[in-house]
Amino acid sequence: MNTITDEQRKAFSELIKQQQKRLADRYDGYMKSLRTEWEPKLQGRSKVQRVMEEIRHLRGKLSEHADNLRHLGYRVIDDGFISVDYDVAGDTTRQLEESIKAAEVERDQQESQFRRAFFDVWSAENVDEAREIVARVLS
Repeated sequence: MNTITDEQRKAFSELIKQQQKRLADRYDGYMKSLRTEWEPKLQGRSKVQRVMEEIRHLRGKLSEHADNLRHLGYRVIDDGFISVDYDVAGDTTRQLEESIKAAEVERDQQESQFRRAFFDVWSAENVDEAREIVARVLS
């Protein structure tokens, strides 16, 4: 059995740090892509809400003008209303929050693995054991 030296421990720790950095960069890239992907959807939802408010406002004006025409003696027949449906069940904000939360949970689990690997490498009794620990983190 080969005894592990502090220099070897440092080298193994450096491998773990490099993998940790790669995963952190991948997480940051994923979060950026989430924002890029969801931003137009969130803006679209905001636009839909503004359009719906405008429709409600116009309906109120239409009703007010119809009442004014009735008061002037005209016969006004209401032959229906405009109905606009939009999907509330596919709430984009909620979906984005769920995606972010899932990414954060995954990141936290990986960070926990890194912390344990650092501890295990520094408490390893030989090079083979440290190598195995690092291999688990790198896979």
